Amino acid sequence: MRWRFTVAAGLVFVALLAWVVTQERGRVRQEGEAFGLKAEQATKLQVKRKGAQDLLLEKRGDDWRLVKPIQGLATEDEVDRMVKAIAELKPSGSRADVDLNSDDFGLKEPDLTATLWYDGGKSVEVSLGGETPVGSERYARIAGRDKLYMVSSSFRTTLSKDAEKLREKKLVKVEKDDVTGLALQHDQTRVTCVKRGTGDQVTWRMTEPLDTAADEWNVKQLIDKVIEVQAEDFLREKKSDAELGLDKPQVKVTLDLADGRKLTVALGKQEKRKVGGNQEEKEIVYARSSERDEVFLVPQDAPGKLKKSVFDLRDKSVVKLDREDVTRIRVERNEGMSFQVARRPSGWRVEKPQQTDAKQSVVDSLLWAIEDLDAKEFVTEKVERQQLKGYGLVVPDTAITVYLRGEAKPIKIHLGAKTDEGDYYCMTDQSPQVVTVGDFLVKDLPKTTEDLKKSATDMTPEAPFEGEGPPTDY
Repeated sequence: MRWRFTVAAGLVFVALLAWVVTQERGRVRQEGEAFGLKAEQATKLQVKRKGAQDLLLEKRGDDWRLVKPIQGLATEDEVDRMVKAIAELKPSGSRADVDLNSDDFGLKEPDLTATLWYDGGKSVEVSLGGETPVGSERYARIAGRDKLYMVSSSFRTTLSKDAEKLREKKLVKVEKDDVTGLALQHDQTRVTCVKRGTGDQVTWRMTEPLDTAADEWNVKQLIDKVIEVQAEDFLREKKSDAELGLDKPQVKVTLDLADGRKLTVALGKQEKRKVGGNQEEKEIVYARSSERDEVFLVPQDAPGKLKKSVFDLRDKSVVKLDREDVTRIRVERNEGMSFQVARRPSGWRVEKPQQTDAKQSVVDSLLWAIEDLDAKEFVTEKVERQQLKGYGLVVPDTAITVYLRGEAKPIKIHLGAKTDEGDYYCMTDQSPQVVTVGDFLVKDLPKTTEDLKKSATDMTPEAPFEGEGPPTDY
């Protein structure tokens, strides 16, 4: 039986060796391929077609660029398909000892000729003639070989691309995780945010016009919106930046990238003009990227998606806590019921105004309301003592004290007077700010002991508190 083990081990070794070779060297040449090249080797591609302008593309760095008949960045996916069609070409058949210039094959004046350069000046060339009797194939000639080849008609379709359709329509080509900072300018607004930390500890912070935590979701959304902006068409005539509104753009976003680059997108004047292959008349906005020479015609709603305010991009959380860390909540009110609940091994317990088991759903609603408490408006960044009375915060109508596991000092939330809009002035002992908050927290407060008390029909309480027995008084 040892020979079976030896053979199996040998097969595994061969498979692993093949995998390692594949990973190190890239794609393995397939049987029947005409060239057996790797797409990564390609440096230039030229396609000549009857009745159409010659197409020339060059690879510069990691990008493919259109050189003829127009100049600009090419879309990576489409060019990759074209390059692979040649590099991995697998003819369906071939014939030797035939006259390649015979009118039967249409190769004397080819319908299409594609040349691919690779590895410092080497090249391969394929010419396509007429259709074979089969219909789904075409006759082909490969430069330097005296054979007639047959290839799939899809080869011609893949290579017959219009230069305009190969243009990269995205204003920027970046991965959002590579963005380390951004600066936004529009109207009288200027906001700067930077990414701090690494891995799971990444946070965003606003540094201008004030130093404060940033609203990470909105910052990431803004980056996404910049990356998503696409051209509906491109400007073909010459116009000055003043004519395009790009000398004084209505909105400008600069992205700082991990490799040290700064990439700026500017959106200028809005104008009605004909765009696209069907020349449909639309309202567009002129746009430019700092890494592209082209002027883009982008949808009219693009500026609105980027025009975020300071309020939009700053963190609006009134308190920072995880509801699972809360061990006790004390609520004191001038009008309405005051109460206190604590997390026990058996579930939540009412400690005041009377000892009883608490209704889980009521406590859950209160925990969510506290954790999700967001500012609707930042009234003042640093309140003066004499201003507190005007906000009803000298003796607040409602004071909520939240105790956290592992924290000696609780968080205190004060809710003061009601605004004309029905919101409440609010401040905490963690910040000198006064903000307004919605009324949902006050609405979630139980009004009577019966509202707070667990009834016989309530469900089993939540999992036990992870601590050494019940919490003590603070």
